[in-house]
Amino acid sequence: MNGIHILIIEDDKTAAKYLARAIEREGYTVNVAHNAVDGMNFAHENEPHIVLLDLNLPDRFGIDLLREIKGEYPNAEVIINTGISDVDTAVEAMRAGAFDYIVKPLNIEAITLTLKRVVETRNLKKENRFLREQYESLFSLQNVGIHSPVLAQVFEDGSRYSPRELPVLIQGESGTGKELVARHIHALSSGNNGHAAPFIPINCGALPTTLAESELFGYAPGAFTGAERKGKIGKITAADGGTVFLDEVGELPPETQAKLLRFLQEKTFFPVGSNREKKVNVKVICATNRNLAEEVANGNFRKDLFFRINVGSINVPPLRERASEIIPLARQFLSEFSQAYKRQSFTINRDAQDILVHHDWPGNVRELRNLCERIVLVEEGPELTDEHLRDLGLNAETIRKIEGQKQGTPSPLEQEDEAKPQASKPAPAPAAEGIYLPESGLVLEDYINKVVEAAYEKNGFNQSRTARYLGITREVLRHRLKKMGFIEKK
Repeated sequence: MNGIHILIIEDDKTAAKYLARAIEREGYTVNVAHNAVDGMNFAHENEPHIVLLDLNLPDRFGIDLLREIKGEYPNAEVIINTGISDVDTAVEAMRAGAFDYIVKPLNIEAITLTLKRVVETRNLKKENRFLREQYESLFSLQNVGIHSPVLAQVFEDGSRYSPRELPVLIQGESGTGKELVARHIHALSSGNNGHAAPFIPINCGALPTTLAESELFGYAPGAFTGAERKGKIGKITAADGGTVFLDEVGELPPETQAKLLRFLQEKTFFPVGSNREKKVNVKVICATNRNLAEEVANGNFRKDLFFRINVGSINVPPLRERASEIIPLARQFLSEFSQAYKRQSFTINRDAQDILVHHDWPGNVRELRNLCERIVLVEEGPELTDEHLRDLGLNAETIRKIEGQKQGTPSPLEQEDEAKPQASKPAPAPAAEGIYLPESGLVLEDYINKVVEAAYEKNGFNQSRTARYLGITREVLRHRLKKMGFIEKK
């Protein structure tokens, strides 16, 4: 059995019996009713997937019953099988939600073929529904590894730019996660399409200059030497109904830029070598690691195209400006790769965390991800240490700087400890070299807070100057100020 339940509502008992036997041989589960009341009773007991409905019922007109069935069971498909060949009735049935309208005399072949079409349609809808749920779950704000208010704002901006007609430009260094933001926007903009809309990424920097236009827009048969005989559809046509993601859009040659501009304005284009205009409905998201405003000023990028793609503008900050994400992301990647490669999981010790937080990450999130993958594959757990990071080539000067800070200034991670004072601070007493120490001891956390507060006031409550004055990073200072209540916690 294929798991499909079919309900036949047919007043002709002989025809109903013959039809039921034929359908059961195809592997369907069948119930038969000879009037509307019995038909609805069967439906209430066992919700049907498909209903074969005659319009000439003794107790009710079939169109009215069709509307009731679709009202109570909207996922059920209704096939009309009737002797009424009136065109107006057929049109009324289709408008009421019928899947198909088959006119008697009884045609088993036509009915079984229609049943197969219904099953294929149901399976496709089910698959698309599953894919959409998985896709939206993957790229929802809860599941994309957002570990800072900065990145949360980036995705919030992306949510505002989801309307399909709105072009979006995402700018940021390589490896910051621009494609992830693009896929999040795509998931939102495709939410009402009713099918699994395509997402077609194109690395414009990898397109040969002579083939960029044909790759994007396709070409007609025989358009140029070496072209396929049947021609070829372009990536933009392949994305029809979904999203085309033009990564490194600043690399497009000038002639392709001109054609892209026209497409964005008109939503139409001519494939290379063709006189037939094509129209497609796609959302266009562009990304670049270049400063396109400077590229425009230098004559390397069309000014009008820049304005057209920059309607929705998103900047993804580099990882070094999102320091609070580094350790959570590292833990996430280590866990993912440990599971993928069936290796022992890793924890990250305090020294390693200090090094990771202070590294510049020129390759951004991609560099961190690759580092975690190498560690899982090459090193033995269960703990990631500073030795692992030295061996893998992290900046030695950065490591020495951190080690030097450990002699005096607390590290960023040490400042995460929420130690409570054990006693109130006594009155200070003079000590050597101008430092006042109480006779009975002090609470170091309180002492540090006093120093930071005094330095913050001395530097006019300017965070950058205060951080330089204390010899710490701005991120460390902000963390301390939040704990002290000078900056509101988000």
